[in-house]
Amino acid sequence: MEEEERENSQRVEDEKPSTNHKELGDKLNQNWTKIEEILSLKKGDFKQIATDLSNIVHETVDILLELSNDKDYELVSCEFCQRNHLFNKIYNWTGQHRECLRVMAKQQLGIYDKVIQKSSIALLSCKEVLYPLLLLLMSLKPTDKRKVPPDIEQLYVTILYHISQRITALDFLDLLAQDLFTQEGFKIPKFTFFELLTLYTHHGGENGNLARKAILDSIRTSASHELFQKYITGESAVSVIIAGGLSARYSSLPTTLDIHTEEWHYITEEDLVEMKEVQSFLQALDFCCQVTEASNPQVRSHLGKLIYDGFLMSVLAPALNQSQYDSQIAVMAYLDLFLRCISSPKVMEVFLKVLMTDAYDNKALITLLIYHINSESVQLSMVAIHLFKTLLELNCEDIIFHLVFRYLLPCDHILPNQKRTIKSVDYYCKSATMFLYLTPSCCIETNKSNRNNEKDESLDQLPDSHANTASTNASPRSIRSIGESPRVARKASVNSITSRVSNLSIVPDLRPQETVDFLEYLAEARSAITYCKRSCVCWSAVYDGMDVVTDFPRNGRLSSSTNRTRTSDGTPIAFQRNYSTSSDNAFDDSSKSKVDPIYTTEILGPFLNAIFDKLEVMFESNIYVNLLLTSLVSRLACYPQPLLRSFLLNANLVIRPGVRSLAQVLKRVSDGADLFVGRMDDYQVLITKARENLLNRKEKDHTTGGKIKEENETQLIISLDTTTGSTKFQRKELDKPVSADELVSLSPSTIPRSASVSVNTSLASNENSELKRTATISNPGSIGRLHPALPKIGLKSPSKRSKNFPSKSEISELRKKNPRVIKNAVYCVVVLEEFMKELAAISIEQTMQ
Repeated sequence: MEEEERENSQRVEDEKPSTNHKELGDKLNQNWTKIEEILSLKKGDFKQIATDLSNIVHETVDILLELSNDKDYELVSCEFCQRNHLFNKIYNWTGQHRECLRVMAKQQLGIYDKVIQKSSIALLSCKEVLYPLLLLLMSLKPTDKRKVPPDIEQLYVTILYHISQRITALDFLDLLAQDLFTQEGFKIPKFTFFELLTLYTHHGGENGNLARKAILDSIRTSASHELFQKYITGESAVSVIIAGGLSARYSSLPTTLDIHTEEWHYITEEDLVEMKEVQSFLQALDFCCQVTEASNPQVRSHLGKLIYDGFLMSVLAPALNQSQYDSQIAVMAYLDLFLRCISSPKVMEVFLKVLMTDAYDNKALITLLIYHINSESVQLSMVAIHLFKTLLELNCEDIIFHLVFRYLLPCDHILPNQKRTIKSVDYYCKSATMFLYLTPSCCIETNKSNRNNEKDESLDQLPDSHANTASTNASPRSIRSIGESPRVARKASVNSITSRVSNLSIVPDLRPQETVDFLEYLAEARSAITYCKRSCVCWSAVYDGMDVVTDFPRNGRLSSSTNRTRTSDGTPIAFQRNYSTSSDNAFDDSSKSKVDPIYTTEILGPFLNAIFDKLEVMFESNIYVNLLLTSLVSRLACYPQPLLRSFLLNANLVIRPGVRSLAQVLKRVSDGADLFVGRMDDYQVLITKARENLLNRKEKDHTTGGKIKEENETQLIISLDTTTGSTKFQRKELDKPVSADELVSLSPSTIPRSASVSVNTSLASNENSELKRTATISNPGSIGRLHPALPKIGLKSPSKRSKNFPSKSEISELRKKNPRVIKNAVYCVVVLEEFMKELAAISIEQTMQ
């Protein structure tokens, strides 16, 4: 009995859908009768008629959608549309009653949006549904003379987006891939929906975002549909529209920037909030990158060519060649921002190819950029330095090749017998010690004076004194943060660095407050070098001085390696170099930087020479320039390639006569700073005050850099106007030799200027002599027995150069007339002190990698 009841219940359930669908069919026929009656009306309030028609059509469409999603009744809905031509008749009725056009257009779009999202592919592919839909979309196509109302435009773009989501069904896409013809013979071009989408490529707001997403989805779908792929590649204007958007958006950018602070040198996220035009350009650039990544190789190549010809060479290159400083600052800042925002390897490749290999008006673009490093405009110089810092952060082989290696590879900068030294390892930290010895003497004297003052304090104040010392020995980033790139900082463990150094027995019995600064520099150096080394692992050459370069240096081909400029399969990208050095000397003699004539500039190339020229005048530059400049040099020194590493850091490498080395330049700057600042009676007070100002800078987000407190800066200028103290500066020489245990404290504040460390005062003697051991070993039982001597740096003696500096009385007069010059010199000394520690840390970590 129970079994019979279950069978009856099951039979009722099986018959229920049939009954429901039959009722739906009857309701469908009733609704169609009403629709015909409404469409046949010739008189009346047509706005009310349109409302009634919309309501009944919505109800009818809901029934059709329910039937179409049931496989047994899917054909019923299609046959209804084919038999009655529902959508076509509504479209024609709307065209006949223009007073209802806007209302009916919006209602039809709403109906089609529902159909596209919820109907089966069979119903959507029915020509009695699809044709009227495409005709409606074409009739509402926006033009220069006809704008679509916002409420209709939103529905319009939404429908186009939903179509792009349904074309994953290839049968539906096959239908859209054909030219369609109505009964009246009107042609609906193939892929009409995609062409309509491209009209909204560069629109703002939600509609623009939705259109761009739909274009990206469509391009991804084209990878599995040959006809669609060929259409996008050969017939569609999407690539032209996307690339053209860059030029159009760039033309709307401000030609000058409002710079309110002295330390500004790049466009920050805070700046972008108020720069709507720049935001619009970055949006177009980001979309260009996304399309490049989503498209097939043909579209990618075509789009890259359009960006090259239509934007970079025709718009950006002329902008870089402008003569006015304000315009140059804006263009350089924009370029720096673009490079930081590019996410596509192909787009990055095109940008770098133009910058590194192309010329405009017979001037190499890279030469133009390098020239700005030593610009008379301080702001332009800072922006140019930061631009090159951004380029170095890419860890791209092509960039470093064009800037450095194409000049260093022949090894003309060293003596012929020095090639073996390029790959040598500095096991005894000789190079680090050399850099620490280059710390300005006035800083060392100030440190000694401060320590002596601390010793005079009572014992109950020692804890506070140590606390102050710990706060004063802040992270190097707090002092050097303005020179950092606006990227996420990479941190390392200070404790692990401490253990590594301790294991080498280099730092015996150091007090924490004396070593915390340098240990933090070590941690940051290790992090930066490790990251750089990992990013350069796929470079095409090791650059150890043994590389064989054919047809050097005019033509070459290297693979680009950067954490961002990589193809989807992980292989490095590459581009052909056709760089002509004939344009390197495009500037006339009057526009070139003034360089000491005893140095040969062609051997090192324009980039390294520009950096050295800027380093030479550090004590004339403001602190912001110096922080950026030293940050650029430090980043360059983090590259692990032996050829570059040895040139910048290796104390054992003998440089060819007439070629400057980093150590030589820094020695000149250090001596000059000592001569200038040391002639001030109160130089110790000024240096201490400058350090305090730097450490008291307002804490900002790392992406926006730091800023010196205005009140502290003002106090420093005021203090420069009054002479206090009567201590006469002298370079103190110690009588006793320096042991290794004294050298390895690795802190400039603890390193004496030893007479036993010979620094050659004649350039000629360095040109004709080999390195000699000059350090006296005072403790035969210590590791100092194996510690090599410092190299002869080969510079002119301070006494010979002192005549070029103002006398003590002239400095006193200068302090009254132009205190900013004094302030720059004092800050330069402090920056040099930190820079020497940073280079020493990088040198040690390069050895330990």
